[in-house]
Amino acid sequence: MLREGDQNVSARLTTLEGDCAKSSIQNVIQTNVSQLADLLNKSESRWRELSPQVSQLKTQYKQLEVNETRLLAALQDIRQRVEPVLTPSQTISSE
Repeated sequence: MLREGDQNVSARLTTLEGDCAKSSIQNVIQTNVSQLADLLNKSESRWRELSPQVSQLKTQYKQLEVNETRLLAALQDIRQRVEPVLTPSQTISSE
């Protein structure tokens, strides 16, 4: 009977150790999940701050492309007007 009691106590101790380990793991997991959720919230907040600036940069980039196209067309137009006036040795070199 004493042996059964020792076995019961030993089994209960093993069960409690397992429960304690599970609880510890769950606490670590919960802490990690909380930290990840906080990081995600901060990232979303930062994205909301930067999103308008990114949109503005996209718009400015498109405008720069349009301006570049216009400048290249104007340069080509100037070359076409100037080159017939120049002698063959004076032609404008293309870069």
